[in-house]
Amino acid sequence: MYGVAYEELDDIGTEYENFFDAVLPNASFPVEVVFCGRDVLDNDDSIHVLTLHDSNWQAVLEEQLLHLLNRGEITTGLFSKYARPARKTLEDFMSEFSLLMAYNFIVTRDATDRFGMLDHFCTNGKIAHFGKMDDRKTFFN
Repeated sequence: MYGVAYEELDDIGTEYENFFDAVLPNASFPVEVVFCGRDVLDNDDSIHVLTLHDSNWQAVLEEQLLHLLNRGEITTGLFSKYARPARKTLEDFMSEFSLLMAYNFIVTRDATDRFGMLDHFCTNGKIAHFGKMDDRKTFFN
């Protein structure tokens, strides 16, 4: 990966909030978000692509991903087949699709091709930034 800068953020947390708080402040919009919930969903339709036009990631996830909680294969946690709440929230989604679960991940790519990723396997459960490095001193700022 010659010419690619890579940085893992230590002790920042592994929740969705931590991820977006680390990635979005220095991002150039629009930001493409790829979400995979393969640990919870069947392989078909487990990857979803979203676009953020500003830092309001919560609204985009609510609008485009909350419906996944209605899927039949979700039978763990709050959403067991016996206890599905009528109104689902973003907190329910984040609990069910934890980013620390194997095969669940989130990746962002901003308008300058700067990436952010949180994955159980590839980043060892840490938030990582990477992309083509033009100026190493300013890449991560």
